[in-house]
Amino acid sequence: MYAAQILREHQDNVYHKLQVVKRQLTVLSVVAVMALVVWFIAAPAPSAGAAGNQLWLATRGFAGAVVMFGIMGASVSGILSTAKGRDGMRIPDQLLDSLVIMARLVIGAVSALAVATFLISGVLAIGSLNY
Repeated sequence: MYAAQILREHQDNVYHKLQVVKRQLTVLSVVAVMALVVWFIAAPAPSAGAAGNQLWLATRGFAGAVVMFGIMGASVSGILSTAKGRDGMRIPDQLLDSLVIMARLVIGAVSALAVATFLISGVLAIGSLNY
């Protein structure tokens, strides 16, 4: 009787942790999407005297392309990790995995935009960027 109670409490704890992690991933994904939206709205307009790098970064078309490449990269990563097979995973881990895959898309978009901004800013000189 006592062993069954301990087992039930353990299962309750596992699914409670699952709900907490799901909530955290959802909040972080929503914040990341909001940051992307704010960036697209508040992106500085290219000025007439802006250098080519800043002018190219400031265009929403380029930023949209960068975000889409980030999403495509995250999609490939998600497909490859899902294709490995989930036979050995426990059910709570499988339930969480679907939300992680969705969060991966948002992370890919934000990461791609951050990397493009960093590279184009000129902070890291990696040679001549001709575009």
